[in-house]
Amino acid sequence: MSEIEVKIEKDHENKLVGRREIECTISYAGATPSRDALKNELVHKLALNPKTTVVVKIEQKKGAMLSRAVVHAYASEEALKAEQKHLLERGVKKEEKPKEEAKSTANASEEAARSEEAK
Repeated sequence: MSEIEVKIEKDHENKLVGRREIECTISYAGATPSRDALKNELVHKLALNPKTTVVVKIEQKKGAMLSRAVVHAYASEEALKAEQKHLLERGVKKEEKPKEEAKSTANASEEAARSEEAK
């Protein structure tokens, strides 16, 4: 048994947009599961395509190890384009900048702040 237990509350087919809209309750031990962990659990449980599955939101319940989640599972990558861009970017790890580039960016912002103070 995994650390996350998912109970499907609603599973609706939205044919107009080409996606399944899944609402579920999550029970867990410890911290609230990440979007990636929830996505992986649902992909295995419902045999979904991981490339076209998007976790829209996870709402924690106060005082309990329960959360409610909304997940969209699209029929194709073409249909996935209908999803909001910020939802597609959530939960995706960004590549770190090289240290030299990060330092030069920090130095440039410090110089800009000093020039503002001098005015």
